Amino acid sequence: MTKQAILKLVGLVLIIAVLSLILTKTNALTWVQSGGGIDPTSIRARILFSGLVGLVSVTILPTAPFLMASGYLFGPLWGGGLCLLGLILGALLAFGLTRYCLYDVIRTPLFNRFPKLATLDQSVQRNGLLVAIGIRFVPIPAWAINYGLSLSPIRWVDYAVGSSIGLAPVTFIIANIGSNLANINSVKFIVSIGIYILFLLGIMVYRKTQS
Repeated sequence: MTKQAILKLVGLVLIIAVLSLILTKTNALTWVQSGGGIDPTSIRARILFSGLVGLVSVTILPTAPFLMASGYLFGPLWGGGLCLLGLILGALLAFGLTRYCLYDVIRTPLFNRFPKLATLDQSVQRNGLLVAIGIRFVPIPAWAINYGLSLSPIRWVDYAVGSSIGLAPVTFIIANIGSNLANINSVKFIVSIGIYILFLLGIMVYRKTQS
């Protein structure tokens, strides 16, 4: 590994570590979950929320609290849209950072050690868009998908479009649940939970038919 490659690797790790430290030390996650006096009609609040989601997406911190909080704070449509925008921006940032810092460094030794990865690599290259969509329905942390796909030959456009399509359903479904948290005994809340369960069952059935 060259000196430049080591510096890139260290730089990426530092970026992730510093962002994680800032977000945890400033209690950003707690602030969002508690509402923190956020004015849902404020354009500034919406921009800050999306930006915060994007930053969290670059780290290995959980993004799930934001999905729920987005609906609670901004409603199912605005909340889901703002959260989705943040998730996509964060995914693209993580993708770009890893492509620049690790792509050439990791791939060669990885493929030398695991030659069978070449078949998977070719599949991603041929069906990048479908892979980017499908993998978002697999129960894997978003950060792992972001960084993992960046080490594949998938194109930027396939990654961006596929991630947007793949992330949208669960983002809006959970945002819808969050929008009804104020009254968990309401029919709307029960229906929103039911939609989420049906969504999960649909994924399970589809995966079973494809196996």
